Amino acid sequence: KYKKKDTGGEKMTYQELQNKLNAYQLALATMNYDAMTIAPKNGSAYRQDAMAFLSGEHFKLLMEKQTEDILKETTKNTNPYIAKSAEYLLEEIEKIKNVPYEEYVAFNKLRQQSQIIWLEAREKKSYEHFQDNFKSLVESTQKMMHYRQQKNSTYDLLLSDYEKGLTQKKIEPFFQRLKEELVPFIQKVIDKQGAKPSFLNAYAPINKQKEITKLIIDYLGYHKDFGYVGETTHP
Repeated sequence: KYKKKDTGGEKMTYQELQNKLNAYQLALATMNYDAMTIAPKNGSAYRQDAMAFLSGEHFKLLMEKQTEDILKETTKNTNPYIAKSAEYLLEEIEKIKNVPYEEYVAFNKLRQQSQIIWLEAREKKSYEHFQDNFKSLVESTQKMMHYRQQKNSTYDLLLSDYEKGLTQKKIEPFFQRLKEELVPFIQKVIDKQGAKPSFLNAYAPINKQKEITKLIIDYLGYHKDFGYVGETTHP
């Protein structure tokens, strides 16, 4: 368990705390985006080390006693959006508060490595290339869930991370209904039309995909000054 530190000195405001946290998140998100699109492959090892370091610094800031105090006070804010934002951060801290710093950093580095190794395995059409890494990723994820010290199953914890409050008990009836009603309906449609339309398996060149993407972002009113469209392997 990472020991919370009281840094002393002048206390931060909630906005100052958010600015610091957002700075780390922006750096990590930008580096991750680059890794998936334009960053050179041979620089991946150094980039993974840098991202692991930044995730560790972000973790340290979350674990500071001052951070917890600021967030608890901010949950009483009269602005419901600010109060909810602080409540969300406290919930995220609760999930990782028992994780040793070194293990948290190592886990984040493993996740970055896994993405690169998966891309290599996909290119080689070789599951064996990814198999050992995948096993490590699953085992490490289970360990991270164990640190939460909750009675819920690992699967339920991960489901709730994706959609708060979601559990296996809630989601299984939904998928069972899909299996019983939607799957037969789809088969009826396929049988009725005789065969799947050929365009479903058609090759779409990159330049055509770019044209379609431009049509969509223009329709949505998304301005290029606020973002960038890159190319990456579909997961």
